[in-house]
Amino acid sequence: MGKTGTTPYGDFVLMTDAVVGQLVQAVEKAGLAQNTLIIFTSDNGAAPAANLEQLKQKGHLANYIFRGNKADIYEGGHRVPFIAKWPAMIRAGAVSEATISLTDFMATAAALTNQNWQPTKAKIVLVYCHYLRVQKVIGVNTRYSILFLETFQSVTQIGNWRFPMDPVAGAPR
Repeated sequence: MGKTGTTPYGDFVLMTDAVVGQLVQAVEKAGLAQNTLIIFTSDNGAAPAANLEQLKQKGHLANYIFRGNKADIYEGGHRVPFIAKWPAMIRAGAVSEATISLTDFMATAAALTNQNWQPTKAKIVLVYCHYLRVQKVIGVNTRYSILFLETFQSVTQIGNWRFPMDPVAGAPR
């Protein structure tokens, strides 16, 4: 254990926060902050290898209030922050409740930079540029979220309703 007094994962999170802060300061110092988009996110929730129970005992909820963790179909495994800073386009403190996916990020980056990008495998992508510019989105998201894992578990989400399937049990979990 290091500075956090929790676990190596806790120290990693602290170090990541410090490095991101240094990056933001460097962009600001260079005078580029107003028109630079900085995104901080993750591909998954915390993994069990992070000693989640030990972190919880120290007051740190690695997956916040959500059930599950990396490699399963519950929200704790996939619902992660997506933090965007772009002073020229995004009001500080703006919040969006929209469901987005990192699988759509290349299309979004291409659209933001006026690039012609053609997906080679994905036939359906959501360009979420407009989500980066909203002050607050309220209500049911009309996008259907479908997640498939390597273990053939899946979950479909429509608005606030989720339907998880487990092929081993052959029924909803």
